Amino acid sequence: MVIPLLQGPAKKWYQIIHPYVTEEGARPEGIPFDLKNVLRTWEGFRQPLVSSFGGHSDRARALREWNDLTMKSCKIDHFCDKLMRLALELGYSGNLVKDKARIGIPTELHNSWALKTPLPDEYVEYINLLRQTGHQLEDVASFNRPVTKEKHHSRPEKSHDRQSSAKRQGKDRKSSGPRQQKPRNHASGSSRPQETEHTKMHPDIPQTLIVTILLR
Repeated sequence: MVIPLLQGPAKKWYQIIHPYVTEEGARPEGIPFDLKNVLRTWEGFRQPLVSSFGGHSDRARALREWNDLTMKSCKIDHFCDKLMRLALELGYSGNLVKDKARIGIPTELHNSWALKTPLPDEYVEYINLLRQTGHQLEDVASFNRPVTKEKHHSRPEKSHDRQSSAKRQGKDRKSSGPRQQKPRNHASGSSRPQETEHTKMHPDIPQTLIVTILLR
């Protein structure tokens, strides 16, 4: 373990982050314990340790992040976690951290924070109370957010589909239309009078004349 090997300022530095690393340390301080806190990972622990007691390049990077740090709406956990991480990396504490938190929060949270009196003197408790206040505002915003129902719109028919449909309808109309009947040929053999015995006996006499004589 690395923790028992820390001495002097490094040991005091760890005592500050101890509530964010172990559940046993968070319980006495009343801090919500987060299993996913970046300080519980080796890289998240190593970076602030090296920055505070090691190289200068990491410190320059942490200082730039500190100067640019502001809270986005409904992101109180991200803001507080990053604020504490950078404060540990840079070795900041006390009023310096509290002032950075106060000027970094948005207007809606700043108005609610101004009503919190008295405020804690210890900066870790100060940040914890700020986190709780931010959670309350997030809950109110989530409760008041209107619920919109999705409207199901019929998908517009594409022009290609419309043209294909029109062609199919045209073909259907043509196929289902009335069929023209062929004119009957009155000169066909079916319209001629049938041959009788008289017509066979007198082939030289027109058949119509023989029919007329018989009718009389």
